Order: sequence, then structure tokens, then C-alpha cells
Amino acid sequence: MAAISPSRPWSLASWLPGFLASWLPGFLETVDEVDLPLLEAWHLGRVYEKWGTHDARSLNSAAIRLKVSSSELTAIVRSVTSEDDILGLIGQDPDLAELLWHTCEFDLTRGDQGEPVRLSSGRALEGIAGDFTGGTFFLCGERGTNRPVLYASSEGQAGLIGRTLTEALEIMVGLPSWWDCLKFSGDGDLTAMQSAAEHLARDLVGDQPEIGAQRAKIATTLSLDLAPVPVLLARLRDAVAGTTPDFVLTVETGEQYETLFGSFLPSRVPSWCS
Repeated sequence: MAAISPSRPWSLASWLPGFLASWLPGFLETVDEVDLPLLEAWHLGRVYEKWGTHDARSLNSAAIRLKVSSSELTAIVRSVTSEDDILGLIGQDPDLAELLWHTCEFDLTRGDQGEPVRLSSGRALEGIAGDFTGGTFFLCGERGTNRPVLYASSEGQAGLIGRTLTEALEIMVGLPSWWDCLKFSGDGDLTAMQSAAEHLARDLVGDQPEIGAQRAKIATTLSLDLAPVPVLLARLRDAVAGTTPDFVLTVETGEQYETLFGSFLPSRVPSWCS
């Protein structure tokens, strides 16, 4: 357990970081600011205490925020949101990987698009995952920068689906039918996407009644913020709309992938009209 500075009286706030370091090995990541009565832990790295001679221990894989106010203690645990931490956590947890595959077809073992592709802007592309239809998820840009996520289908459509990996996963987990919402979007109409989402949600729950619990488990493990469906749809629409001009995917011949926005409307599906 961490040492307490002899010059500082013992208190719950001074003792708690060391206790957590012992209690959460492999789960707490960094304590980079302590300002009594508020304790905050952020960013991957070593654990340390600014105000004392605290004997910090090196831990990883999560962040924890603590607030000590009088006799009340509130702890909020949040996972790391960097790309490497998210992908590393998925890669190290077979159960989580299986849930992501089953829920939103995000599989880290399928990161190869199958043909040479590049972005219109010339930015770097890194394939990180795929789905069972042959589509690929890419991170766009150089490591160390905020990299948006681009999805390329096996049928020649491609576009951004999130400004970051975290946002893309929030959309995919919170809206497992995101691809069909785009397909039946009437070229990107948010009202059409909302209508499609409502029909698809009913179909999904009927086919997979356990889907709600699975999504909640993924969200908890990765600390994803599953916003209401209308919010997720707006984020998805805005991401796809932001594909041009810099994130248009092309093949070696210069031919461009088509937009992810489909021209169909929900009324095209007979069972949704009954």
C-alpha cells in the first residue's frame, strides 16, 4: 500500500489512492491530478500524487475519477478512450470480441479490404477490423492524431462513420442497424433514417431478444456513451456527410467508392408499410 507523507495528517482522501492502487491492479491507469477534496485520474501512464510523498504503482487499462466531499464518496470508473487502449482491450478479451462480432459485426481479425485503396487526400489508412460481408473499418490519418473511422463495404460504398474510434463504436453498438439506416436513408435524409431505425429496432429485438443486454455489457466494458437513437443517427449522418472531399476512398485506377447514403426509402420494404 502507498506510503503516507508524515507531514500530512491521515485522511480518507490521502489514503484512498494507495488503496485503489492495491485494489484495482490492471484497471486503474493514471492519477495525474489531486486537488482535495477532488481526486481525478486521467490518461494512461504511471500513478502518482502531486501533493504528497505517495508511493505510486504502475497500472493500466482504465481511468477512475473520485470525488470526496465531507463523508460522501462518489467513484465513477471510465475506460481509456485512446485507439490503442480500446483495440488492445478488445484483442485481449475474447468474450468482448465475440460480443462485438455478434452485436455489430466488428471483428479485429478481418482488417484487410482485399484490394489496394487510398484516400483522396493522401492521408494514411489503417485497416483495423472487418464485418462478415467483407467490409472493412479503417482509421484515417497518422498515429498520434485524432483519427476518424471510415467504413468500406465489399460492394463499393465507403464513408466516415465517426470522428473517432470511440464515436464510431458508440454508433455501431448503440445502433446495430446503422448500415441499413444508411441504405434506406433517401440519400441522407434524417427523417427517413429515423423511420428505418424504428422498423429495424423492432425486427432486431424480435430476432435477438438478448441484444439489449449485450449492448449494455459492451458499453460498460468500453465506457461507451450510448446516446438516444436520434442523437446517434444525427452523428452518423453528419459523419457520412463529412466524407468529401478528404476522405473519399479510391482504388488504384482512381475510381471512387460510392457514398454510404443509399437512395432507397423505408417505404421500399413492404413489411414496414403494413
